[in-house]
Amino acid sequence: MFESISNDENRAVSPVIGVILMVAVTVILAAVIAAMMTGLGPGEPDPTAGAQINEDGNTVTVSWISEGDNDGTLYVAHNTSSPDIDSVSSSNQITNVGGSIEISNPDNITVLAERDGKVGVIENWESDD
Repeated sequence: MFESISNDENRAVSPVIGVILMVAVTVILAAVIAAMMTGLGPGEPDPTAGAQINEDGNTVTVSWISEGDNDGTLYVAHNTSSPDIDSVSSSNQITNVGGSIEISNPDNITVLAERDGKVGVIENWESDD
């Protein structure tokens, strides 16, 4: 009495496309969850601060000029090829914005800051000599 308008060859197309789309969505969702769980997303940014280094003869002055985002101390390492905040003496630490220290005859200076255990380089300077 009624004839089918579609033929039998095209009947399975929609279910197959639906299954393929569901599998694709599942794979993408699993990849996003795996990336979040393994920490592949963006990491913590380095600490920031504004430091200025001025040379006047044999004396170099390091000044903290803007607060930035750090734990409240700038560490000034000098005459070292591998600066580390643990090796910086308290006399080479600047603890407030506007503070500064003077260093005589340095070969190099690296200003470091820390935020939540992460250390970052704020400024580098090397002698022309």
